Amino acid sequence: TNWLIEIVCLIQTKGNPKWVQSVPNWDRSPWIESQEGYQTLIKKEGPRLITSHLPFHLFPKSFFSSKAKVIYLIRNPRDVLVSGYFFWDKTNV
Repeated sequence: TNWLIEIVCLIQTKGNPKWVQSVPNWDRSPWIESQEGYQTLIKKEGPRLITSHLPFHLFPKSFFSSKAKVIYLIRNPRDVLVSGYFFWDKTNV
């Protein structure tokens, strides 16, 4: 997800890295599920980047009739399991 945010932000700025280097990714593409992210998105104007784990059926109907573009990222389940295994292994639980 973070790599995709970086790539989309660079595309949006036509490759200019100043915005990417000076603004954290949670401010450039806030998570709509979080209270802080939702408040940030409401205040922004113009093209916005939104990050979410919500399934499509929970998005408002107005979203689907808008001109919004969606990039749907899905990980290989094997990769998720291997990543999770090594993450939990490092936590010493």
